[in-house]
Amino acid sequence: MDYRSEYECWLQHANADIKADLEKYDDAQIEDSFYKNLAFGTGGLRGVIGSGTNRMNVHTVAKASQGLANYLVEKYGDKASVAIGYDSRIKSDVFAKTAAAYLQLTASRYTFGLDYFQFQQYLMQCVI
Repeated sequence: MDYRSEYECWLQHANADIKADLEKYDDAQIEDSFYKNLAFGTGGLRGVIGSGTNRMNVHTVAKASQGLANYLVEKYGDKASVAIGYDSRIKSDVFAKTAAAYLQLTASRYTFGLDYFQFQQYLMQCVI
C-alpha cells in the first residue's frame, strides 16, 4: 500500500482525535508520517509522537508488541518472559500499558500469564 492509501485508510478508521490530527496534515506531513513503518532499532521503537505508521503512537506500539509476543511464543512457548518499564517521558506510561495489553492478549491464549509488579512512582514491570 502506498503512503497516500495508508493515510486514507487511517482517516477512514480513525477515532475522532486521530482523524482531527490527520486532517491538519499537509502533503509533506502525510508523506513523512506514512511512507514507511516506524523502524525498531538498537534503541528500541523510537520516533516522533503523532499519527501514522512512521510515528510513535499506540497503533505502532501495538503492532510491534504483537510481533514481539508472536516471536516469544514461537521461540520460548510458556517459558517466555518480558519486562516493560516506563518513565516520565511523554506517553511513556501509555505505550508501556499498550505493550502490556498486547502481551497479555497473547499470553491469555497460552498457558502462561502476566503479573504486574509496581516499583516506585514511574516504573512498572510486568512479567509473563
